[in-house]
Amino acid sequence: MHRPEAFRQPAVPEKEAQQQAQQGGNKEAERRKDLHGFDALQQNLDNNSVNRGRQVDWLNKNVLNKQQKGVEVYRAK
Repeated sequence: MHRPEAFRQPAVPEKEAQQQAQQGGNKEAERRKDLHGFDALQQNLDNNSVNRGRQVDWLNKNVLNKQQKGVEVYRAK
């Protein structure tokens, strides 16, 4: 398949290419710095304990402490 000249990307001068590479390296270093403090296991444990606490609260409010008198229709089905 032949691509005409109009579709080709113009060549990047050497100075611009070096500047882009340097800026890209700085961005990469910043990204790594941000990820350095990330601990997936600890975050997972924290999220699980928060979810477990919410579930216990819901069970206490809606199941254990509920004074049910008779049968509720939606539960009888």
